[in-house]
Amino acid sequence: MARLKIAVLDSGVDVACIQLINNNIYSLVVNERNGVYQIENSIINEEQHGSLIIREILNGVENDKCEIYSIKILDDNLNCDVEKLIFALDYVYRNIKPNIINLSLGYKKENIQVYNIIKRIIGMGTLIVAAYDNENEESFPAKYPEVIGVKGIKKNNDPKRYIYDEKENNIYLYNGTRRFDLPGKGYKYIIGNSIACASITAYIANILCMEDLGISQIYSRLAEKSSSESEIEFNPCFHKSKERILLYPLNIRTLNKTDNLKKYCSLCGFLDFRKYIFTTIRDNTGNEYPIFNSFEDIPKEIDYIYVDELIDCKSSNISKVYEKILKGALVYKINLSFYERPDSYLLERFSYKFNKEKLNIEFVNVFERL
Repeated sequence: MARLKIAVLDSGVDVACIQLINNNIYSLVVNERNGVYQIENSIINEEQHGSLIIREILNGVENDKCEIYSIKILDDNLNCDVEKLIFALDYVYRNIKPNIINLSLGYKKENIQVYNIIKRIIGMGTLIVAAYDNENEESFPAKYPEVIGVKGIKKNNDPKRYIYDEKENNIYLYNGTRRFDLPGKGYKYIIGNSIACASITAYIANILCMEDLGISQIYSRLAEKSSSESEIEFNPCFHKSKERILLYPLNIRTLNKTDNLKKYCSLCGFLDFRKYIFTTIRDNTGNEYPIFNSFEDIPKEIDYIYVDELIDCKSSNISKVYEKILKGALVYKINLSFYERPDSYLLERFSYKFNKEKLNIEFVNVFERL
């Protein structure tokens, strides 16, 4: 049997990543030159959203049974023009003709051109698996009835346990936080519908590797294996846009990501324990944010502190910084969302106290969700 073809439209892939070396991966990118979109070879040398999506797919399907076509359409903030998405889908339709397309992305406003190309792709027998918006709101293309829409729900991490809604053609996958090792860079925790979507893509790919089934037969197989639980509880760590947050620490990385964070929350400023002459700072778009040097200065209406990767902190001091943040957040009753997990000793010390105060400690990469 010929290898299964899986197209992944995302932020690209680092094929030199140690976990992806010797895999059957083709890396492409859609570039705009003189107002015209072109498909070209892609070279990326860092772990991005797309690399982790492909690693999740390959965690669930054997490498020698599939080949993956990565097409970079998302920028560093995981944004994409609809026109670029249409161009990429049309290229896939005309040139790759895959068995499955993974779309760990979405948009709120329906676009009829996207829908038309999706129907043509599905008409040639290709399955499209798409992630819903992480805020539990409706999004496209996952909402289209011809597309398998995926949402993660709060249960265990078994990718074979899911609820399939035949009427809506949606899958609710029992998933949780995934840890990805980054050689030489530590590790990264990611949770969200993007990862759930990739897990379902791998699950369906395994079915197709064993049997040559049509789309309707795949739907029947999904229904047969579906769990029977009727209660659906979504992951609690998908933050809402109404949440008022502070970002820690203040550095070039966090300052450059403020625009992307607006999709998920209301950014009210930065927490940073260093002293500054001026009490505000502007991002690249000219927006001005206050800087808070201590927990005592933080406004009472702040819901969360997002704690980003401590890239500027010496490794010997990281636990001390986390402890200071945990202590302050507990005293001033503020929820925390960490990019990286503090060590187990700290979590054991503070988890019970946070639960007692009905406060959350979460582990979400707020820059990698889509």
